[in-house]
Amino acid sequence: LGEEAEVIFKVQHRGILPVLRADLTAVWAITWVTAMLTDHDLRSIITEFVSAVQRELDFRIEAGNQERARVALAASGIDVTVPRVHFGGFSSRRVLCMEFADGFKVTDEAKLDAHCVDRAKLVSSVAQAFAYCVHVDGHFSGDPHPGNILVLPRVRRAPDGTETAAGGQAVLLDWGLAKTFPARSRLAISRLVWGTGTNDVGEVLAGLEAVGIKLRRFDPTEDLNNMQHLFRNTAPAAEARALNRRHMKGWMAKRQAERDSLGSANPIDEIPGDLLFWVRTNELMQGLASQLGLRIPYMDLVRPFARRALREASPAWLRTDPAQPWHIVTGAQADELVAAARAEERNRAAARGAA
Repeated sequence: LGEEAEVIFKVQHRGILPVLRADLTAVWAITWVTAMLTDHDLRSIITEFVSAVQRELDFRIEAGNQERARVALAASGIDVTVPRVHFGGFSSRRVLCMEFADGFKVTDEAKLDAHCVDRAKLVSSVAQAFAYCVHVDGHFSGDPHPGNILVLPRVRRAPDGTETAAGGQAVLLDWGLAKTFPARSRLAISRLVWGTGTNDVGEVLAGLEAVGIKLRRFDPTEDLNNMQHLFRNTAPAAEARALNRRHMKGWMAKRQAERDSLGSANPIDEIPGDLLFWVRTNELMQGLASQLGLRIPYMDLVRPFARRALREASPAWLRTDPAQPWHIVTGAQADELVAAARAEERNRAAARGAA
């Protein structure tokens, strides 16, 4: 590690595995009974959640997740950082060793002010980082709550040696509950986001189908409204809670009307379990901004990365219409196009280096 290296160890408590498994078994049992007795079947979501939580107990998996995220975000140009993991006998299944980040909690408003941190810029960088991870890299944390985000203070040094506060950089921690989307899922989500951001009902419907959501009813206006609520502009906490209550009240009224007319209040027939983490990540970004009292156009931060993902997956000769960022591809073809685009990018970088 070197004599000057500062590190921190994350150590798992002994005996936590059987306790957690008992709790997860109880959750699964409740989910199964609910699916049998009602029209709300959450088994696919809970199955994915239980699997992810159990993987979180193996710190070797978390170490790999964290290193992949660190490398990807370092190359992204976004102003965030992920601590480097130290392997070589320092990390194991129950111990994780990483570089120490001497930061403070992202919601510590007194320290944000003391270090002259631009809150909107900071939170925007965090949101962009997770959008990059989802849409471009396909590997993201499903648990970016405020406790997993630190702020590393920056200082400005004058020629006479005087130091003054100069803002801060977000440090993204805890990559245990991470998810990796294959190219086809990543592009399907990007298509759904692009349709939402451009008010294109047809693309929203196509995106919902592409990500694997099967609906029991046809109501594209509500589908677009629900997606736009997920990517709504952020607002201070009290205002955000009121907006959520209004949205949920309207949603429940629609469900009751469907129960009265169709005999079922659940509009969803099938939903992939791994979408839980993507939705959770977006909601946690919304919550962070609200907690800090920020008004941020959230979709404006996310949409460029969805657009980039779709353009990278399209052959260059099809990128002729600036209003249409992609040519629709699916399945194995999408995987091949992404691989070709990345190879082309590496070749250009090598050529620049040779020059």
